[in-house]
Amino acid sequence: MSVYQDDNVSWRVKKLRELLKMKQQDFAVNADLKQSQISQVESGSRNITPEIILKLRKAYKVNIDWLEEGIGEIFELKSDEIQLSGDHVPFFDMDVTGSIVESFSDIQESPTFYIDFKPFNDCTAYFRIYGDSMYPKYAGGEIVAVKEVQNRNTILWGEAYLIVTDASENNLRTVKTVHPCESDEGCIVLRASNPNFRGDTIIRKESIISMFIIKGKTRIDHL
Repeated sequence: MSVYQDDNVSWRVKKLRELLKMKQQDFAVNADLKQSQISQVESGSRNITPEIILKLRKAYKVNIDWLEEGIGEIFELKSDEIQLSGDHVPFFDMDVTGSIVESFSDIQESPTFYIDFKPFNDCTAYFRIYGDSMYPKYAGGEIVAVKEVQNRNTILWGEAYLIVTDASENNLRTVKTVHPCESDEGCIVLRASNPNFRGDTIIRKESIISMFIIKGKTRIDHL
């Protein structure tokens, strides 16, 4: 690993992030920091604090002497021991359907790891399915890759989505297939795949905070 000598902490924080090939948001979230903190440090508009230094060390095994003074190796570990995340997609080993999730950047937990699978590298996140309401389409324990939908006028009817609603629709966080509501264009129908979970849920489009289409799935039986 090359040694970088520079008296600019802002430059070194940015250099660390670039070496890890991470976007500012992912770099911050993985270290339990806010993107604004990293942005301000990198721009030089705020000084780096001991809290930020310690969180970067914990998350990325960065050498504090290098981070503070530009002395020594960048990482405490050898380069081949550092897991670079690149543009890989974060996996959150938690039940997001039971969490306050407006977007995955709002999740306070750090990703368990990052997944590099090119067909899904444009996704927002991976998470584990809990429960059986979507069986057999998605079984409990399977890992799904989701991508946030920005234009809600282009819904793929019949496909599965993670839907997040506001309080007017009981703060739903649920994975269901989405269907048009024939009686009201301002609503959509959420439907379970498992025939044992009967009955449709109708919600108003204006109550949707976020939508994430499920692009595919995999399974991890043992970590």
